[in-house]
Amino acid sequence: MVVVRTAVVLAVAVLGALAQAAITVRWYEPPTIDDREPNPLFEAGLFFVVFGVAFAVAGYAVAAAGELVPPYSRIALLALTPIGYYAAYACTTGRMGTGRDRATRLMGAVSGAVVGTYPIVLLAV
Repeated sequence: MVVVRTAVVLAVAVLGALAQAAITVRWYEPPTIDDREPNPLFEAGLFFVVFGVAFAVAGYAVAAAGELVPPYSRIALLALTPIGYYAAYACTTGRMGTGRDRATRLMGAVSGAVVGTYPIVLLAV
């Protein structure tokens, strides 16, 4: 059971990190440092690692919270699903953080989708 839960958390974290890296390559415009042109692949790798770790930590936290008082805690965590998906929708449409560029909005949308996906996937496991 623990191995399956770990595999699920890592799969969702890696998919979310891959999405963040793809957004970084496509839409993120990093600032120039010392008049050098930024390397988008380096930035994408950096975002992949940072968001991969952040999503994995969030997944393990949701999984640990779901095991506190089973099955009630798992059912209570399902409240994160509409919250996460609404945050993803609001970030994508610009309703949340309206003054931001497209890359920032899409990164927020991916983060919201990952948070909304964890309770469903962990409940199914």
